[in-house]
Amino acid sequence: MKKLYAVTALFVFFNVYSAQAAEIYEGPCRDKNSIYYNIEKIGNIDTNKAKFFETEGMDEEYRNFVNGYLMSGEAVYYNGEKLPGTDSGTFDYVSDFYTKDKNNVYYNNVKIKNSDPETFEYIKYRYAKDKNSVYYSGRKIRNADVKTFEIVDFYRAKDKNKYYMHGEAE
Repeated sequence: MKKLYAVTALFVFFNVYSAQAAEIYEGPCRDKNSIYYNIEKIGNIDTNKAKFFETEGMDEEYRNFVNGYLMSGEAVYYNGEKLPGTDSGTFDYVSDFYTKDKNNVYYNNVKIKNSDPETFEYIKYRYAKDKNSVYYSGRKIRNADVKTFEIVDFYRAKDKNKYYMHGEAE
C-alpha cells in the first residue's frame, strides 16, 4: 500500500489512509513540496532527491534511531539537523547505532576517530571492527586483537589474550 503523508499547521501525519486512521508521526517525512522533521520544514531540500533508510523489519529501538536520517544532495540530516562532514552519496546504516560514509564511521552520529570505513563491519551486541581495531559502542577497545576477536555471549567477548565485558578487559 502506498504511504501517504498529510501536513497541517500543527502536526505531520504519517500513513494517512483516512482522517480516522491518521497517527501523529515524529520523524522526517515529506509532501510533494517539502521535507519536514516533526512539524518543522527542513531547509530547501529537493524532495525528488531526498531519501530515507528502509526500516521495515528492524527492532523498534533501531528503527526509531534510523528513522531520523534524511539524505539529500550533498547533505545528511539527523532529526532535522545537518550533520557536518558527512557524504550523502555514500552514507549508509551499518547496524546497531553505527553508520558510515566513504570517509568516516560514526556511532550515534559521533565520528569514530581513526576508523577505516572500507573494512568496517558490525559483529554483534554493539561490537564492531575494522582492519586495525575492535570497537564497543563506538569506543576503541585498547589492545584487542582484531584477528582473534569473537563474541562469547550477550555480555562477553574474547580474543587470544583476554576476555571482555561490555568492551572492557576483565
